[in-house]
Amino acid sequence: MALVKKTFTLGLDDCKIYPIKSDTETEYKVDTGIDVPTVQSINIEFEVDEKELFGDEQVRDMYSKAKKVQWTIECGELDLDVQKALMGGAVTASGSTPNQQQRYGYTLGVLNNYVQIAAKINYTDELNDVGDLHIHILKAKVNKNSFSEASDEYGTVSFGGNGINTTYNFPDGRALYYTINETGSELAPIVSA
Repeated sequence: MALVKKTFTLGLDDCKIYPIKSDTETEYKVDTGIDVPTVQSINIEFEVDEKELFGDEQVRDMYSKAKKVQWTIECGELDLDVQKALMGGAVTASGSTPNQQQRYGYTLGVLNNYVQIAAKINYTDELNDVGDLHIHILKAKVNKNSFSEASDEYGTVSFGGNGINTTYNFPDGRALYYTINETGSELAPIVSA
């Protein structure tokens, strides 16, 4: 029996950020993945360029083409390595017990890094033999990054941005993958052969 092409989902079980090492016409490689801790949500939307030809008091034609993949991720822990992967900057350690420090430092004006974003949802349609769902945004840059804290709630970190096509010509698409797996598998990046 062929694997189904649809599934319901519940919960977000894993999310990783993979800094892109190279994206050329001949190869696409990423660095070691950085876990997004306590990931709570991922949202994906397409930004579409749309034009309408209006005449004779009616819409005569519509032009519609996806320009970017817009994404947002929310998590429950501030991770300095995730911040560095997304924004640039540096993480430095100093001191000795009991006065150790880990510090993330960032200077405005630094260019953000390209990353691959990968997410995994384990709870899927078991009645149709679906193991899990993997989501990959192949070439993304952050354009918003926030940390919020309230006196009586856990803090949250939210970041989002845009995904564009890779330079490398993957045969199945160059911007976004939704992969339904018959057998659940560990989250791994998409790279060239």
